[in-house]
Amino acid sequence: MRRLCRRFNPRSVRVDPTEARILVQDLRREGLQMIEEYTFSSPTNRKDMAAAMLSAFRERTILLYRDETLINELHRLEFIDKLFHHEIRADRNARSHCDTAISLAIALVPAIEFLRFGNFAPPSRMSLPTTPGSFMPSAGSDFRHGVYLTRANASPWN
Repeated sequence: MRRLCRRFNPRSVRVDPTEARILVQDLRREGLQMIEEYTFSSPTNRKDMAAAMLSAFRERTILLYRDETLINELHRLEFIDKLFHHEIRADRNARSHCDTAISLAIALVPAIEFLRFGNFAPPSRMSLPTTPGSFMPSAGSDFRHGVYLTRANASPWN
């Protein structure tokens, strides 16, 4: 995480402190102030993650890496109707807690907010991966805060 923060200089990195409280404290002590605590179990956060995830897929504003784990976990997410909003719930099994899909949901919250409102500045320095085989967005897409967003009408399941 240290190396990635120094290389990409992200505006923020969200970490669920449930299992990583000491890591968060250590990273902040080292000067990595972009680390934010973001508790998955918080009802407000679960509502925000569900809204961002549903918005990204309903509006077809997301392109995904071709990652079998991510796709399988996305299929296992549940969106619980809570009358005026939805909450996200991860279907846990012996092999997975849907960590990859939940990480995507956490990243989508500020990315969707940026797409809609543009309420925070892009990072001052950003380097995109250019190694062979690394994912690069298609024409008409845009990279914002670690999530590729696009206005294209391509299904994420193709």
